[in-house]
Amino acid sequence: MTKTAATDKVTATPTPDSAPTSVAEAKANVDKLAQAELERYRRVATTRRALFEAQQAQEFQKAAALREELEYLEDTESGRRERRAATVHLHSLQAEELEANAAALDAEIADRKAQSQMLFGKLEDLEGHIELMARYRSDRTKTQQLSIDAADMKQKAQAIRHQLKSNAVPDFGRASGMTADELVEVVMQLPENIGPTIASIHEWVEKRKGLGKYGQRMTMVWYRSLITELEWDGIILDDRPRKPGDPGTVADIKRKVAAKVAAR
Repeated sequence: MTKTAATDKVTATPTPDSAPTSVAEAKANVDKLAQAELERYRRVATTRRALFEAQQAQEFQKAAALREELEYLEDTESGRRERRAATVHLHSLQAEELEANAAALDAEIADRKAQSQMLFGKLEDLEGHIELMARYRSDRTKTQQLSIDAADMKQKAQAIRHQLKSNAVPDFGRASGMTADELVEVVMQLPENIGPTIASIHEWVEKRKGLGKYGQRMTMVWYRSLITELEWDGIILDDRPRKPGDPGTVADIKRKVAAKVAAR
């Protein structure tokens, strides 16, 4: 991951003149904005600390610059709006690409059907020609598969176009991890899915801190950028690492009590 300087700003929402013109470029832009969002969050704590130190040292000019930077870093919604707009543009390009590929397949299918008709005519004249019959059947099978592929592309493009009418982008899902950073990493691996804010993930994990048992993982569910569930789940392991003074697991304690009772 490339780190940016303290004064770097997230790339502005693409304009018609600067917007990516290919799906690959648009996808890279969405990925870049997602990483920029993560970098902004990581810089908040250090910038707050630097601002506090500048205020304590009465370095007012430096403190004013840091306060302005902190306001920018804490404005998470502006970066998320940019990523949403970039995702909408990406989906528009994906729909165009699907439609263009489907149109190319339609042209190829029409040409193959014309050739198939000619081949079928030859079969009628050369009845029992095994090689020609095998070629005819093979070509017909491939043409049918191309028709299925073209129909699938058109259906996907139509679904994307339907979402684009309301500028809708994916904003729901599920992630699993042991820590807040792991949950954030999973969400950032889905840059086209807006997901919850990084700050809200850390806040929810902090509330659930200490509730999990050794061997468990957290499962987070979100919908429309809001976390709806974050709970510990999975198998609880009895062979967790011991610390000085640790009484052990519930099973260990029960065994110790049973041993004391038996010794009486």
